[in-house]
Amino acid sequence: MADVKKVKTPKEFFIDFMMGGVSAAVAKTSAAPIERIKLLIQNQDEMIKQGRLAEPYKGIADCFARTTRDEGVVSLWRGNTANVIRYFPTQALNFAFKDYFKALFGFKKQDGYWKWFAGNVASGGAAGAASLMFVYSLDYARTRLANDAKSAKGGGARQFNGLVDVYKKTLASDGLAGLYRGFVPSVVGIVVYRGLYFGVYDSLKPVVLVGALQGSFLASFLLGWGVTIGAGLASYPLDTIRRRMMMTSGAGVHYKSMFDAGSQIVAKEGVKSLFKGAGANILRGVAGAGVLSLYDKLQEVLFGKVYSGGMSICFVNRKLLLMGRWQALAKRACVDALERGSTRIGVSLPTGAGKTTVFISLLARLSSPTQAPDATRTLVIVNSVELARQTADQARRLFPQWTVEIEQGKHHASGLADLTIGTIQTLTRSQRLDKFRAQYLKAIIVDEAHHAAAPSYRHILSHFDTAIKNPDKGFEPPELTHRVPILGFSATFSRHDGLALGSVFEEIVYHKDFLEMIKDEWLCRVLFTTVHADIDLSGVTVNSNSGDFNPTSLGQVINTQPVNELIVRTWLDKGADRKSTLVFCVNLAHVAALTAAFRDAGVDARYLHSKTPAGERRTLIESFRAGEFPVLVNCAVLTEGADIPNIDCVIVARPTRSRNLFAQMIGRGMRLSPGTGKKDCRIIDFVDSEERVAGVVSTPTLFGLDPSELTDDESIESLEERRAAMAERAAEETELVTPGVTGNVPMPKSVTYIDHDDPFVLADQGSGDPSLWKITQNAWVSCGGGVYVLECMGKGYIRIRPIESDDEGAGDGDNTGATLIAHYTAPTLSKPTAWILKISPYRKSKKILTAATLADAIRGCDTYAQKEVLPGGVARGLSRNAKWRWEPATESQKKFVLKAWKGRKVVTTPNGLGKAIPATEEGLRTLKKGVAANMITRLKHGALKRYEKKRKAQVRSILATEKEARRRAREDVKVGRLAS
Repeated sequence: MADVKKVKTPKEFFIDFMMGGVSAAVAKTSAAPIERIKLLIQNQDEMIKQGRLAEPYKGIADCFARTTRDEGVVSLWRGNTANVIRYFPTQALNFAFKDYFKALFGFKKQDGYWKWFAGNVASGGAAGAASLMFVYSLDYARTRLANDAKSAKGGGARQFNGLVDVYKKTLASDGLAGLYRGFVPSVVGIVVYRGLYFGVYDSLKPVVLVGALQGSFLASFLLGWGVTIGAGLASYPLDTIRRRMMMTSGAGVHYKSMFDAGSQIVAKEGVKSLFKGAGANILRGVAGAGVLSLYDKLQEVLFGKVYSGGMSICFVNRKLLLMGRWQALAKRACVDALERGSTRIGVSLPTGAGKTTVFISLLARLSSPTQAPDATRTLVIVNSVELARQTADQARRLFPQWTVEIEQGKHHASGLADLTIGTIQTLTRSQRLDKFRAQYLKAIIVDEAHHAAAPSYRHILSHFDTAIKNPDKGFEPPELTHRVPILGFSATFSRHDGLALGSVFEEIVYHKDFLEMIKDEWLCRVLFTTVHADIDLSGVTVNSNSGDFNPTSLGQVINTQPVNELIVRTWLDKGADRKSTLVFCVNLAHVAALTAAFRDAGVDARYLHSKTPAGERRTLIESFRAGEFPVLVNCAVLTEGADIPNIDCVIVARPTRSRNLFAQMIGRGMRLSPGTGKKDCRIIDFVDSEERVAGVVSTPTLFGLDPSELTDDESIESLEERRAAMAERAAEETELVTPGVTGNVPMPKSVTYIDHDDPFVLADQGSGDPSLWKITQNAWVSCGGGVYVLECMGKGYIRIRPIESDDEGAGDGDNTGATLIAHYTAPTLSKPTAWILKISPYRKSKKILTAATLADAIRGCDTYAQKEVLPGGVARGLSRNAKWRWEPATESQKKFVLKAWKGRKVVTTPNGLGKAIPATEEGLRTLKKGVAANMITRLKHGALKRYEKKRKAQVRSILATEKEARRRAREDVKVGRLAS
């Protein structure tokens, strides 16, 4: 898709017009005194010829002293009214036309630096020359008024009484030509001065104002002043000639041309006369610098433009200074990470936080690496056509001078643009990817980066960083001049299928939670309603890769007439007053059926899905954004990248086990949209009323509440209050079990410890940790000490344990900050087999992964077990609900457990510490194979030893607690008898 420079809209043109004029007026008024001193010194020889000045000025100080003495301080602003009137349209037209002429010349960086530079100079000069046609007479009047000094031979009388008098007398003596005397050298001078004034500034600011200097008012001011000084000195002789020609209007003798004027001045007064007042002109440059820097700052305050290489970034309201602060923190975190050597980093920002704005503005701050000076381009990888278009539009708005192209489907980018947005589907094709050469790329952005661990992404990214493993066999890593920085942005920086994002990214450098955003009012207020529906999810199959429900299987349970009618009734009750409701369904069939249910109830509901044609999809979304209909039903289309801020109600009509997906769905309604009257967003989700399946994400689980908790019209504040109350109750219950030293709760007469670390506890099938049931369906067991084991039905076992300092290569290619490591150990060989093979019967463990959380580790190991250890249907035997696990335990299992059970000690009450509880065969008759297998696995992996260690610590803790309770009891003063 070739880049086409956008033509300014009338509104944009008017804003540029006004901003340039206001900035110029303020800056020139502040510099009016030095401006008049400069003109008096510059034209003093012409004034002496005409008898308007008694003697030459000796310098700036002398001119200032004589003028204020003879005319007063206020006279230093003489001619400023004409100057403001003149400068307002001059600068306004310059700024307004500057981008027009820049687009007209249309030179790009890839055309060659000097050609691009020349285009900038020419555009600035043309803008100045064009504006001069309209305002030259005002410049003439300002010059004549400023040089109308009272310190003259003729008693100090004024030649002109004001602006109008200048026009009257000049027209009377010289006609219209008198007002335009000196116009030709002015045009020549303006090309030189304005060309450098704008061209050099625009050329240097993307080079100089980067890194720590970006956004600095002082740096922008000093750069502008330096450019003004250089441009002023280069064009100053032409300025002197034109003003000396202006001074001859109304006089008897005129210069014939600018060449005649120049030659006469040099011949009679010397070359230095052409530079009289140049020192004052340098001081006057402060005003010129002020024009440019105030232009940027006033745009920021009034029109939402923030300085970043001269480009606008985001809308500004009274709160956006804070918005800019945390966005700046995210960008700063990225820059810091890159400076310390990290090249693969992630940023976690919630939906509605402006990820696109952050990473586009970040790109303006990144410079080419020293080892690759030609690396000036950027590639952004997105996963949908909508995201590609949105990103391209935003980039063009923020940085209109960039060339922006799209690589997607029929749209073929050149590979030479400043910024290219490519879809993952297109870039996986070699012929489309090959045009993006690493030596020309300064950065790669991965949007929705939680997908980045997928093979398709690694296939692309491995071409730009050899640390990323390409999933294709036979892939030869390229020779790179530098590692291209890869920056990932996502609202949900984790993967539900257990694939480690550490295979792509080294670290997450910034995180902002959506709850924080809502509390700080950067996202809208949210009301939650959870509906308990009569649905049974226990029979729904789970995708082995994603860990979420299979849509087809889920659709059979959800896409029923009763459930769809319940969804519609709930919306009529809770959401009918909402303007824009977005509904998430299971699959295409559910989309059609639920849309029909809404329409049957008289609701104008429309739908879209992955097969909706692109043109129809755009029209539908635009109509929904415009509020033309109240309900839009979709399936897996608008979970990512949908910018529809007016959504004020979200219905999650598809249960999910993925926290990522749930957050993405509800996040669609959290954007602020005050312009549409949106005050808050209602979130409605549906859960299994019987809680027959663990791991389903809902509003209660999102806030750490029990999924059976009812939520209706709950705000974040009320949900957090409930969570705090629940935590307080839990703390009170814990206090009853193990009283703290500060509480007044009396010691109970008996305490029974139900400790899941005990390898002989039958609860939860002897898994040792009930929380495992919320993470996985497989029969993982806890062996204490942070060790978790999955027995692989005679094919060995997978073991997760905490990472130790001496683990070799624990962090290679995995999550930075990982705390757990997993290994797979094949089954021990029989001694005869080992003897024949002449190898050890004990197999060496193979490292599988490292992870930051237990959930990530287990999900990753489940994926490994199902693909590498027990592929196919055999993997079903790993489930805790496998049929074989409910059969009676074998005799050998019972004997093994009984032997380990003998002499076991448990903590029961403070009065019965260490009491031995013998086991009997009678107590083992009801033991099932699965429970026995779990016990044996835990015993083999050290659970009993760890439990005994913990038991001793518990005994010491209880004794210490009793001792402290007695001491505190002695300190209590009570009315009554004292113990003897």
